[in-house]
Amino acid sequence: MVATGFKKWGMTNGTAAAIMLSELILGRPGRWLPVFDPKRLNLGASVGSLIKENVNVATRMIGDRLPGGGSPHDLGPGEGAVLDHDGEKVAAYNDPAQGLRAMSARCTHLGCIVAFNTAERTFDCPCHGSRFDNDGRVIEGPATAPLESKQITGGGVER
Repeated sequence: MVATGFKKWGMTNGTAAAIMLSELILGRPGRWLPVFDPKRLNLGASVGSLIKENVNVATRMIGDRLPGGGSPHDLGPGEGAVLDHDGEKVAAYNDPAQGLRAMSARCTHLGCIVAFNTAERTFDCPCHGSRFDNDGRVIEGPATAPLESKQITGGGVER
């Protein structure tokens, strides 16, 4: 028996897996075994949610590629957004101290369009969870390369 794939949840889920594996080996009816049983899902009950989420992904994939978005002039200090600039999606952040920062809005993992997270002031990829700081550096993968820096005019102070 093997338990894998914990990534950032290794400390907690690894411990839980060890407890459940020991219960299986000793033949004890562990109370958490049914919760983590791979056969626990009822596909019939999950179909609606599966369809809804896939429609959401398709809508996002199409909508992200359509023209639209604000202007760098719309960004107040400390604000960020994904903007259209010369037919390209650009992730822009108006740093109160350093002025306007701009980078490609395409995640370097698989090319999804990032979105600005106002609470964390980061650009987050909705597809696979990569996160970038407001200068485009990777905070969390699976992306390993930073967002490509771009030059745009207007809004904030150019750098």
